[in-house]
Amino acid sequence: MILDELGNSLGEVNRKDLLAALHDVARRQHLTILGTCQDSVLVDAAAVRDELLWFVYASSSDAYNQPTRTWGHDADGRRVELTADWITAGRSHA
Repeated sequence: MILDELGNSLGEVNRKDLLAALHDVARRQHLTILGTCQDSVLVDAAAVRDELLWFVYASSSDAYNQPTRTWGHDADGRRVELTADWITAGRSHA
């Protein structure tokens, strides 16, 4: 499922409730939800995520976004630490 603007226009409490409900649906239904959001929602979205891809739009004069930043998340961090070398292998900007 792809959702655009995850809770950007909702208040803080409603946004957190919506994101938590989406997380529960994804887990129960074995569904992947891809959502876009503004920077102001990123912290709330990060609280209910497994992975973040952050595309930065530099300016209208730039033809491309800046390099994508990726965050992997795990309850104790071990899975992310174990895969970090593999993910960054061969990436000169990493």
